[in-house]
Amino acid sequence: MNLQVRHESGTVVARSEHGVARGKSLAQVERSRLTAYKDQDVYTEQGSGNDWQRWYEVYKNGHWHLQHKATGQCLQAADRGLGIVIRYCDWFAQNQMWD
Repeated sequence: MNLQVRHESGTVVARSEHGVARGKSLAQVERSRLTAYKDQDVYTEQGSGNDWQRWYEVYKNGHWHLQHKATGQCLQAADRGLGIVIRYCDWFAQNQMWD
């Protein structure tokens, strides 16, 4: 999976073959961290360094996966372009493979 992140009109835009996710402005994202909770949604929030904002890079089957420290789940591009979520790790799922 190829994930591209760029700035468009004051908004951070993440694009993959699974869709588009939009977030806060670049100025806010600079101080923000990718955060996930048990509801399986992924957010950007002000960095505090807690386990909800920590991710492990796991290399399996020739691809990188991002595993969330607090839940043990993996970052996944949601179906139908509905953004980015966390789900149980599936080391063969293309929408959990990151470059």
